[in-house]
Amino acid sequence: MNSYILFSLLVAAIVSWFVYWRGYLTWPATILACIFASIILIASGPAIGLSVGTCFFITGEISRSTPLLTQHANKNSQKIIKLESVKLKTDLPRDFLQVFANGLILIVLAMLSVNSDNHQLGQLAAILGCIGAVAGDTWASDAGFIAKQQPRMLLTGKLVSVGTPGAVTKSGIFLTGLSGLVASLVFILVSHTPLSFPHKFDLTFTTSMILIISAVCGGIFGALVDSILNTSFQGNYQAKNMNSESPKETSRSDSVKGDIWLSNNLINFINSIVGAATAWLMCSLMVMILRV
Repeated sequence: MNSYILFSLLVAAIVSWFVYWRGYLTWPATILACIFASIILIASGPAIGLSVGTCFFITGEISRSTPLLTQHANKNSQKIIKLESVKLKTDLPRDFLQVFANGLILIVLAMLSVNSDNHQLGQLAAILGCIGAVAGDTWASDAGFIAKQQPRMLLTGKLVSVGTPGAVTKSGIFLTGLSGLVASLVFILVSHTPLSFPHKFDLTFTTSMILIISAVCGGIFGALVDSILNTSFQGNYQAKNMNSESPKETSRSDSVKGDIWLSNNLINFINSIVGAATAWLMCSLMVMILRV
């Protein structure tokens, strides 16, 4: 077991160095990510660790490539698009608070399994739903900049410009579910290999499908709640002498709507809770109905 802990720390350090080198994180965020990765690997095992790592890598690469894809899409579009509200630069590198807000619930769920060789199915679903919700939020947000269809406000259905906080597209909703699907499939595949050590995952076809459906629902519902909060409550700022809004405050911006205390990081934290809770509830409901 001591050798496994050392191995986990080494893997976490290497992966953290890689994401810093790729420009995903600032150095304080990288240190926190290294601590989080170590906890996940030691507490929950490589199956969960690889699920997190896969979704995080895809998230980073999507964020890196979005500006180029946006420019290409606008260049080849026959529509005249107002780009004042379109953010053409990435949010990378992500900072300490972003990593903390997105990863805290996942770490809490991982810590609950430290002294258990066998995860409860509901706990696994909550972890995968949390991963799906956190990753899906970014996948959907970045997809909105290159989607062919015009985004709509979730609650009113009103057509809005690209980049409007809280707006959704069909492709974005699809990607929130896809993130949960990717997280669950990676976990299920790895759990059937020796890499599942030190935990045992006796997954059948039925329990695997329960995890997949739960994670997909967690990703979708978490991201939808995120959009509602962005639309109705989050404090947005408008740059002086410009028409665009952003959830980020700068020295040259004024608050224009929403609650200033409800920051984007806090909404991401709520998103992770909703994703985990939704997946756990879906899993519990299906276990009860199917009597697994």
